[in-house]
Amino acid sequence: MNLGLKQKFTFLAILSGVVAAVIAGIGYYFSFINLSRTIESEMSAVIDAQGKELDGWLMAKAASAEHVANLLTNLNGDMARIKNREFLSLTTSDKEIIELTIGLNDGYFASYYAGDYTGQLDPTSRPWYKNSRDLDRVNFTDAYVDVYTNSLIVSAAAPIKNNGQFIGAVCNDIALTVLDNQVSKMTYRDTGDGLIIERTGNVLAVSDAYANLGVKSVQDLEGLAPHFDQMLNNKAGYFSIAKGSNGK
Repeated sequence: MNLGLKQKFTFLAILSGVVAAVIAGIGYYFSFINLSRTIESEMSAVIDAQGKELDGWLMAKAASAEHVANLLTNLNGDMARIKNREFLSLTTSDKEIIELTIGLNDGYFASYYAGDYTGQLDPTSRPWYKNSRDLDRVNFTDAYVDVYTNSLIVSAAAPIKNNGQFIGAVCNDIALTVLDNQVSKMTYRDTGDGLIIERTGNVLAVSDAYANLGVKSVQDLEGLAPHFDQMLNNKAGYFSIAKGSNGK
């Protein structure tokens, strides 16, 4: 009888331990879910705020190209005045704009600093010219290395018109050095390493942890590349990867 009572109490003790473990497990699960949601929400807010800051900065730079294009449009097709290179000096006070270029459908092609290369290069073949013609609005190129400064830039362009008809475009070359400062702010509670990646997969800026790794493309980042298309399709999201000894 005593043996039976001992076995019963032992079983109840084990059962109680299992129930406690299950309860603790459920509590941990919901705590983990709530913590994950909090982290996701906070990280999304950080990235959203920084994204809006970058967008605002970029649109402010593009606005100067649009202003010059509107000014030239208001000259009503007076080509002698439109081709006056002094108009291309209107952005020189902004040191983050490294060049202002004009291209017209008659082949005229000139920049403020680089000069006139009409007849040497065809402006109508340039992506910013085509986009201005086809989109009929301010537009941006993908990032590329400028041949004159050897620095990473993006170009913002806007159409020039005469009587509502497209006759050319102006193009701002915008230095992206600001991204180096911006990426250093991409942390979660002062922790983590940031990267800014273009939709093409080109890495535009990296934090100090990646600075010496020669990262140029998302394909250089182990663990990140498989998620990149998913991030593009979903516009946002997060995932977890292990960071190896090589920093990738």
